[in-house]
Amino acid sequence: RCLQSSCVRRGPPSTAMDDGHARYVVAGWSKIQEDVAPNGIRFFEHIFETASRTLPGYKFTEEQRAALATDIKYRSMAQQGMFDTNQLVEQVHVAEQTEALLLSFAQRFSTLGIAPDHVEIIRKASIDFMGEALGELWTEAMKEAWLAAINMWVDKLKAYLIRVKSGAAPTQPVQAQAASAPAQSSPPPPKASDSFLASLRGKAPQDLVQATWGLVAQDLEGTGVKFFLKVFEISPPLLSLFSFRDEAPLAQSAGLKRHALTVMTTVGSAVADLSNVAALLPVLDALGAKHAQYGVLPEHFPIIGQALLWTLEQGLGEIWTVEVQDAWTKTYETVVRVMEPALRRGIAARAGQNGAAPVQNGAAPVQSRPPLPTAGSLKGKGATELVQETWRLVAQDLGGHGVKFFLKSSR
Repeated sequence: RCLQSSCVRRGPPSTAMDDGHARYVVAGWSKIQEDVAPNGIRFFEHIFETASRTLPGYKFTEEQRAALATDIKYRSMAQQGMFDTNQLVEQVHVAEQTEALLLSFAQRFSTLGIAPDHVEIIRKASIDFMGEALGELWTEAMKEAWLAAINMWVDKLKAYLIRVKSGAAPTQPVQAQAASAPAQSSPPPPKASDSFLASLRGKAPQDLVQATWGLVAQDLEGTGVKFFLKVFEISPPLLSLFSFRDEAPLAQSAGLKRHALTVMTTVGSAVADLSNVAALLPVLDALGAKHAQYGVLPEHFPIIGQALLWTLEQGLGEIWTVEVQDAWTKTYETVVRVMEPALRRGIAARAGQNGAAPVQNGAAPVQSRPPLPTAGSLKGKGATELVQETWRLVAQDLGGHGVKFFLKSSR
């Protein structure tokens, strides 16, 4: 058997996988999912390291390595890579669904400028990453199964990418073309498997949000455009806040598409950071403060939330269960608790710069407050006073502590 990534592959690629290999692939991937966000970053490190050794003139710098963990674009790409692989693993027993997935990947990769030869970097990086990530689980049997899966997927992906680049790409998988049923104009989106639906049962809200975001993140630009069009449908005056307001038709606006992609990428980064509250809180706080300069007001948050939940429902279909809806609703409410105070501070700061007295909730300027309690000032206090005084410390960052409480209680 050919077990090396450098082996020459002959004959037409097949998406068939025997049950023995499939069981090892599923078992290995379940280990990766235990720490999926950091694993996504590490996978992309392998991509760039392999490219540095393979592509003439390309060097993977330490600055780029550091940016992988902090740059929103890279984190979103890493999340997408993990989700793509998860879909393939979910459909490892279903050849037609695997074909449809790989065709859609090839079409997306082509728009990103990925050439067929670049796929060999993915092959080598994937094998190296899985070996490193699985550690002692990387037995000969596990290695054989994953090499078979990776070679199968990469061979088919490369074949489709060549067809896409040549302009002769099929509009649906090879198996479907050979069927007697009339050809469709494009492959239907993969339907959620029973195993995926079952995997969502009993998950904490944070895990539900992260798992379901991966499904709508397949088309960040399209999802973002739907979201913004819904926002403007709910509140037409909000369109005036955007530079693309005069571009018609709006749904085809290049400015809207660029902004939609940026916003959805930011959402994806925030979703990935639900597992890292320390990194998430300052990002949300900064976003809230930044949006003051764009004319965003606190009363816009319910509109944005309504549009976001509608967009997710449209994208998730049968997966939009009561539990998933509740998880996303609570998560958005928690995000608002952090961003809204920051937005109000930003609005007040801008008002102060313009000579107006800062106001809070439309009231009079905030009066000076008594100093915060210290260990010394709390001595001898009764139970009620201790609760009230210590709560003032917590109240300095209600949004941040609210997020921590929510994430702690959701586990």
